[in-house]
Amino acid sequence: MERHRKYLKILFFIAIPQLVWSQVILNEILFDVDGADYHEEFVEIYNLSEAATNLSGWAIADSQNIDAIVDAGGELMLAGHQYAVILDGSYFGNSDVYDDVIPEEALIVKIDGNAFLRSGLPNSKPATLFLINADSTVVQTYRYTIDNAPGHSEEKRSLTVDNSQQNWGNSLVAGGTPGMRNSLLPDKLDLGFYQENIQYHPTANLLTGQTIYLETAIENVGLEQYTGPLRFTVFIDRDRDSVFNNQDQMVVDWQNEVNIQSGDTIQFKGQWTPEEPDNYLIIAEIQAPKDENESNDRLYLQLRIFEGRQTLIINEINFLGGGDRAEWIELYNKGSQPVQLDQWSISDGRDTARINLTLAMSPDTYFVISEDTLNTNLLDVDTSNFFITSDFPTLNNQYDIIYLLNPAGAWIEQVAYEEDWLEGETWRMPSLERIYINGNSRERSNWGPSTAAQGSTPTRKNSIQLEQKPVTTHLSVHPNPFSPDGDGYEDHTLISLQMPAETARMQVEIFDIQGRKVRTLLDNTFTGSHAEVIWNGRDDKNKVVAMGIYIIYVEVLDDSNGMLKQLKESVVVARKL
Repeated sequence: MERHRKYLKILFFIAIPQLVWSQVILNEILFDVDGADYHEEFVEIYNLSEAATNLSGWAIADSQNIDAIVDAGGELMLAGHQYAVILDGSYFGNSDVYDDVIPEEALIVKIDGNAFLRSGLPNSKPATLFLINADSTVVQTYRYTIDNAPGHSEEKRSLTVDNSQQNWGNSLVAGGTPGMRNSLLPDKLDLGFYQENIQYHPTANLLTGQTIYLETAIENVGLEQYTGPLRFTVFIDRDRDSVFNNQDQMVVDWQNEVNIQSGDTIQFKGQWTPEEPDNYLIIAEIQAPKDENESNDRLYLQLRIFEGRQTLIINEINFLGGGDRAEWIELYNKGSQPVQLDQWSISDGRDTARINLTLAMSPDTYFVISEDTLNTNLLDVDTSNFFITSDFPTLNNQYDIIYLLNPAGAWIEQVAYEEDWLEGETWRMPSLERIYINGNSRERSNWGPSTAAQGSTPTRKNSIQLEQKPVTTHLSVHPNPFSPDGDGYEDHTLISLQMPAETARMQVEIFDIQGRKVRTLLDNTFTGSHAEVIWNGRDDKNKVVAMGIYIIYVEVLDDSNGMLKQLKESVVVARKL
């Protein structure tokens, strides 16, 4: 054995640069067994040719050690197109895990020692293995990686391609495939997904009521042309049983006879608009009767969808705290549908109070977020609709900006109040109440001091709230999403406004989800009952904005009727995948 090691050092300097083609190849390596039983490590080789090869005098080595291949009680003749599994010498008498796994037609041999390369195949750092023939020539070399899960071997993908790491991968089968076809070896007829996941956009801030675009591709990864029926489906697995049934929602259902050459792909697109916030499981599935490999016929995608209904508003603010008086902010649901409050937030730009309650806020109801010094005796109200938190922002008495953020972190509403909005009534420490629920939250004229005897109206209708006259106004954006990338396709979006007034003045501004204004499109512009304005996706500095969700904020002032209307719509700036 010592003679072999000395010779090997000379061999590595002389023979490695002269690698020759060999009909016998390295094909699989299990270097990290599941557990501490090193006896179960193995190296598999394969004979590519028709002619048999005598393995007598062959060896497995690394840069420091060499292990001779010897018989395991049988012969050393490797037949044409036959696998040979080289077991650790200590396997026999210490393990039987492969006794019923290795096929009878495979050749079983072993090394002449009790551990590969003296102390076992390394599994904490990559290692290079050499296959040496009876003439002491290195005929195969491969440096394996160590990203395998325990018990999963490293396999060759294509037997006739070189030993680059791109042509090797982790076995799909626990325990590997000793003495048999590699799990990574392509089947003759195999349709599989081109990528390992479903592509979707937008990729962040996914909200209810927002259209989500899904894309994937099916590739013929088999060795031969696939001709026959194919069904491709994408469904929302609501009951999470991985099987489509009446409780699930089908997004894509495509069926056809196909003729796909090896290596060709078919692109698929679909879209889905979630109506409720939840953690959704989306499954894409290939159904092809002639497919010989089902392991690559499914993709799974988990998507967290947040509440996107923009019917929550900031309705009342108690910022004059101190002593027994806590600071708090009241929300109101002005819509017709419940809104899940989980993960909505109130922020002043410095601190954020996130609601971590699984609670549906019904239409025409109120909810109060307060600091943890709340004295309920001073309010004399039922606090079941209160959320008390130590993370509540400290509200300044003179001036502050309050943001209402949806669960995706997008800015929904903003109030930049000042102390003089209380009209000189600070001596009685009233709350600041909203006057019109549909009015502009940023306008001083839409806020005033509470006139209630207690100085505030938490969880109740505001004391100074006024009803507006009915106004039918419609704001639309198309296309949405749009992609201002200069390719001539959907580079602009058209903002259209229909209103009942004959004439009005209009303000149109674009904000990002953090509440920062990026573009003013119209500034107090006189307009008729129908107005259209185009946005090219650029900011006020004529730079293309980043991908994401933006808020179109529109104010309409009807001078003749003294009516102020505030409208908001989201638009997605996207890029092609």
